[in-house]
Amino acid sequence: MIDTVDCLLKSTLDALCPNVARLFFRGKAGTYITYQLVSSEDMAAADVRAKVGPDMIIGVSAHSVEEAQLAVAHGADYLGVGAAFSTHTKTDVDVLPEGRLKEICDSVDVPVVAIGGIHKDNILKLKGSGADGVALVSAIFSAEDIEAECKELKALTEQII
Repeated sequence: MIDTVDCLLKSTLDALCPNVARLFFRGKAGTYITYQLVSSEDMAAADVRAKVGPDMIIGVSAHSVEEAQLAVAHGADYLGVGAAFSTHTKTDVDVLPEGRLKEICDSVDVPVVAIGGIHKDNILKLKGSGADGVALVSAIFSAEDIEAECKELKALTEQII
């Protein structure tokens, strides 16, 4: 079950940033959520699909072409790929080597969302990578004016996808 903090967070983001970003909740397979993002180390997408059924959108974290292709073969609907840049949000991940995001995007036929350390000062570096979107956390929540930041990030994102 999604806790109250998650619901408040989603409500706040929806109110502040409509049509800017879709919020993906991380949770254990079988919880009652619309989206499921799993690490490739946690559980194969096929196992998640067996637990949650055909209607849930499943995203899988990938860090290499091999992981990406395996996740898609197992039924991933989209991929979260990163860390695109150095990030303070998750300190246990490595930054992707230059060109890796493009290699992954070119190797799969599902949407790829770049994640990790993305903010307004580096987002345009993703142009030409093939990413279908970006996942942003710190870039939004560290801003003094969240609404203005969301508008600026949306405009920048539209330049890269």
